Amino acid sequence: MSTKTILSIAERRKALEDRYPIWPRDTIARHFEKACSEYKDRPYMYIDGK
Repeated sequence: MSTKTILSIAERRKALEDRYPIWPRDTIARHFEKACSEYKDRPYMYIDGK
């Protein structure tokens, strides 16, 4: 069993600002492409019309 730490809104915002000091102005497709590259070892779920 794993324990997850619940971060406050301020902590989550800080983590995002640290990760993306300048927000990339990408298309949705480009964000998806980056996510697929970054998380390629994780399972992907696609549910069509459900």
